[in-house]
Amino acid sequence: MKKRYLALILACFMTVSLTLSACGSLSDAIVREEDDEKDQDEDKDDDEEEEEEIVYVDTIDEDDLEDQIKVIVKKSDEWIVPSGGSAAIDHVEYCVTDLDHNGRAEVISVQHFEYEGATEVHIYEVDEKCKGLKEAKWKYKGVEVTSDKCPDFAYDSYISTYYDKKKNETHFLMDNFFDNGNGEYGITYCELTYSEGKMVCWNYGAFIYGDEKEFFVDDGTEIDNMDDFVDYMLEYPKRRNEEQAFFGMYKDFTFEKVRNLDDSYLSTMLTDSYRVYAGEYDFDEFYEKYNIEPLVDDSSTDIDYDDLVGSWMLYSSDDGYETEYYDKDSNGYFVIEIRSNMTAIFYAYFDGKESLKKDLTVYESSGYWILELRDPEGDILDDNLDYVQFMIMDMADDGQDIYVYNLVYDKDGYIEEGYEMVFIKDKYSGSGNSSDASLDRYIGEWELVSSEIEGDVTYYEPGGSFNATLIVSEDGMASLKEYRNRRIDLEINAELAFDNAGLPFFGYGDEDALTAPIAFETYTFFLNIADYNSMDVYLDFYDEDGEMLGGCVLTFEKTYG
Repeated sequence: MKKRYLALILACFMTVSLTLSACGSLSDAIVREEDDEKDQDEDKDDDEEEEEEIVYVDTIDEDDLEDQIKVIVKKSDEWIVPSGGSAAIDHVEYCVTDLDHNGRAEVISVQHFEYEGATEVHIYEVDEKCKGLKEAKWKYKGVEVTSDKCPDFAYDSYISTYYDKKKNETHFLMDNFFDNGNGEYGITYCELTYSEGKMVCWNYGAFIYGDEKEFFVDDGTEIDNMDDFVDYMLEYPKRRNEEQAFFGMYKDFTFEKVRNLDDSYLSTMLTDSYRVYAGEYDFDEFYEKYNIEPLVDDSSTDIDYDDLVGSWMLYSSDDGYETEYYDKDSNGYFVIEIRSNMTAIFYAYFDGKESLKKDLTVYESSGYWILELRDPEGDILDDNLDYVQFMIMDMADDGQDIYVYNLVYDKDGYIEEGYEMVFIKDKYSGSGNSSDASLDRYIGEWELVSSEIEGDVTYYEPGGSFNATLIVSEDGMASLKEYRNRRIDLEINAELAFDNAGLPFFGYGDEDALTAPIAFETYTFFLNIADYNSMDVYLDFYDEDGEMLGGCVLTFEKTYG
């Protein structure tokens, strides 16, 4: 994550430094550039030569656009999921443009992959007869990096652009984070030109951060220091009249959902996407309409609230660029405790200690359960942010994982950030503070069916030579009995307590009673209901200094009769 932040900080610095504040259509840029070049043209000896007429379509005619959108929708199987690697795609984006302003629209299809944050961009242009689509080819020039990659096109704001009247070409200035997988990563600064079905990516600068920082420019020259590199980057776009272009990107986490969209809805969305590019539709309005509402449509996940009751620990988060994973040994993670009385609590942990506790509001909206976090004290959110929503989108068939879309809203009610998260049934060790969590689900007699240590699983037969039972009584007592050859070999009776996330546990510290080859000072049992008939008990071993030495997972099933 630090690598990504370093790259983004540098990219933001360059973007702010290199971009003029002017807004307007590309046709305005043409007029100004023509004025700038008028005096130069008068001095040329070839003024009398008749130049070839330049065809430039500022905005596609409404009727023509309608016909072209019909073709794009009809051929959607070609661009929603381009051939190859579809199983690994975990994030998709689409938009409609006319990059070369020839009057024929393109649909840009962006796929983000699970591995290494890789991105693929495919561009499909409506053909001359308005019957089908042609995929553009990519060509790379300028600074070479280990692997040529196209820019992400993952833009939530404008892109700097300029128009070359002589060549009838529109140029887009972008940056691209890359990771070559060999400890070398950084940013390439790209000038993209689309013409005659070909996208040329000219890397006019590169900042490479490996064993040492390196700076290169388009002729392959290496620059020795950051100051000279910044001077070059500042000088590069000053030769042009820059404008701003907006891409109306539709974002989703599953291509299957886009594939199943109604043709009418898809047509409207793609038309509005082009209108954003043409400057006829506000980017923020488009983003709010198409990148928020589809997440809370009329469908329902049909998740029973009772199945959500319990403690859930953050397992992974994905911001569209990379995936972070968490466990109880992570420097920072958080847990959500969902209670049966329609309340929930958010816990944040740093360096293994509870650092924050916040109440969550629980409600249902459009078939989804929402957990909402308000932060008027500013303990979590920056001053410009207002609140956070955890939208529970789905639950795994075994009830052990929930899939959550995390939305962070600013003071104006717009989404500032979004993450796809996975939570798992909580397995971490807490501090042992009491809780009002109910014992109802734990009460009864449970019999050991398996144990797992470092991935090795051992199964046990009822009444076999080795077994164990666990009885949880209504008074909050736990009784664990270990049997060898049908005789009690170890018996532990202890009162249950609850950690900060409501997970019941009990401890034991008599090392003389242990039958394992190695005697540990203390060990603790954490109970976690897998389903109504199964319970996982996480047994953690500690030495006398409180250091965790290891652990195992014991699976019990409820007995009846």
